[in-house]
Order: sequence, then structure tokens, then C-alpha cells
Amino acid sequence: MRYRKHIRLSPELYKQTRLFFVTIVSRLRQPLFDGRIKQILQEEFKNIPSRFPGWNLDFFTIMPNHIHFIVSNSTEGNFSLGRIIGAYKSIVCKRLREKIHLNKTVWQTNYYEHIIRTEEELNKIRFYIIANPSEEKIDWTKIEDYDLPVILEQNKFC
Repeated sequence: MRYRKHIRLSPELYKQTRLFFVTIVSRLRQPLFDGRIKQILQEEFKNIPSRFPGWNLDFFTIMPNHIHFIVSNSTEGNFSLGRIIGAYKSIVCKRLREKIHLNKTVWQTNYYEHIIRTEEELNKIRFYIIANPSEEKIDWTKIEDYDLPVILEQNKFC
């Protein structure tokens, strides 16, 4: 029996009101997320707050083989981050089977998460999410040269 390393943080950290930066990836990093599939992914992202009371979506971007997003929780929510991501992946797979008859595995196991601890960190991650689809590479040593407040206001989801 193979031992699987536990990669999540302490459960206590998830019970506090926090912002999380999350990345989920397509199986084998296949470029699946375009056209009708991308539309379904977007629709289900917008349903997160209604499906999971106490959780709100801040920013997200869908790339051909991965998704970056920021979610926040409140103390009134009864759902863990892992449960939300698992449910999201499951709901998307079900809709893909129903709508476009896609019967292959879509998601890579697990996901990346990072707790956002400061406003500065939040704005840098928001900017990263916005800039990620562009061809231009971000020079993080010159981040202050970007007009972050304007960029963020123009691209805010909620």
C-alpha cells in the first residue's frame, strides 16, 4: 500500500475567516478548458456563493489547462475548502458528461492552496490572476510600476 503524503494545513487554519489562493489543474495538464467547457467552468464558479453559504468568489481566471481563483470564507460557512473544491470538480464533471458527453477524467488529483495574509499579498495575487492569461511575463521586482488599483477595479469579479 502506497503512503500518500498529507499536504493540507492544520484544520484549525481553515475555520478562521480567510482568503485562499487556489489553483486546480486539468489531468496531465491537458489543454481542455476552452469553448463550451470553459463556459461550464465559469458558470459553476459563479454558483459557488449560492451553493456554499459563507464562501465568496473574489477573482478567477481559466487558462487552457488550469484555473486560478481567490475565495474567502466567513465563520458562518459550514463547508471546508477541500469540500468546495471537490464538489466543484464533481459538479463540473457531471455537467460535462450531460452537456457535451465528455466521459474522460478532467481533473488532476489535489490542488494548490495558499492562505493570503496581507492586503499587499492579496493585490499581488489578484494582479497575477489577471495577468496570467497574457503573453507578457510579469516583472515582480517592478510590481510598483503597475497601476494596481485601476487594474484590480477593472477586473474585480464581485
